[in-house]
Amino acid sequence: MTVEQLVDEIKAVVSDIPDTMVINRIDQTQKYYADKTECYTGSSNITIVAATVTYLLSSVNAYINKVTSVRYYDSSGEELLGSDALKFEISNGYITFYDYMGNEITSIPDNIAAITLHYIKIPSTLSSTDYTDIPDIPEQFHTALVYKTLSDILAMKKDYNGSGFYFKLYKEIEKEAIVYGTQQQNRVPMQIKPDFY
Repeated sequence: MTVEQLVDEIKAVVSDIPDTMVINRIDQTQKYYADKTECYTGSSNITIVAATVTYLLSSVNAYINKVTSVRYYDSSGEELLGSDALKFEISNGYITFYDYMGNEITSIPDNIAAITLHYIKIPSTLSSTDYTDIPDIPEQFHTALVYKTLSDILAMKKDYNGSGFYFKLYKEIEKEAIVYGTQQQNRVPMQIKPDFY
């Protein structure tokens, strides 16, 4: 759905709210939804630099919300597992790699030719002037944005019955998105301590 379609659906129920406020609420909702359901995923390779074990996550992808797993591959593309893989720690927007036992290392071992991060992405901000803009989360969950936005707006207007009705509809789609998000992720966590920035 485009922003215009989302706004039209919401304004069919609450017509006295300015478009800009509706679009801002939809944008907040999509960011919350992507984080909560983990349905907006991505993956990127880290460019391995000699004698470097700490990498800035935003240089890999500026829209990383949290890393769900890291995969390691040798030069033939075979995945490295067990003691051939590394552990990692995320702190203050950086990922640092350690050996399999969690000890400090000074460089990525030579047997590792590629490192792939799998992560939950942060949706880009919706434009309040471009009605053709489309939310980043998968399209099958756009209706959830309508329901959650309606629930929030109706609660602000103190229509708690209406708010509860739309919130219940939202929660049904949220459950589907959580299942979808779980299926999209490629989780093999070997994190030393879970410290999402």
